[in-house]
Amino acid sequence: MESSSEKEKNAELVIFFIVRRDLKMNRGKIGAQIGHAVQYLIIDPKEPDMVERYLSSNSTVKLVKRCENLEEFETVEKECLSKEIPYRAVVDFGRTQVAPNTKTVLGIGPRPRIELDPIVGKFPLLS
Repeated sequence: MESSSEKEKNAELVIFFIVRRDLKMNRGKIGAQIGHAVQYLIIDPKEPDMVERYLSSNSTVKLVKRCENLEEFETVEKECLSKEIPYRAVVDFGRTQVAPNTKTVLGIGPRPRIELDPIVGKFPLLS
């Protein structure tokens, strides 16, 4: 049986960012790519009501995880698509550290954490 704090955590709206580890982007580049993902998810949302709930909540949780390569990245994309979970892939212009049209970061949400954990729970936090 879930405690009230576990229920709150599972119902909490969150955004996850999945960063491709194989690209070896530096911290500044990763920060910029996550910034793009935030823009896509918040400024041009697929679910405006969910974004409004997320932004008006007391806790706007954002978690950054890493995947190993493009294959894992695209597997998560497909899973989000099949479950109708809002996501946006950041595709880089290739001006600095990666080749043009490289998928760098996947932004997912905002959604209740309980919906996203099965998709992203297997990935470790970015360190």
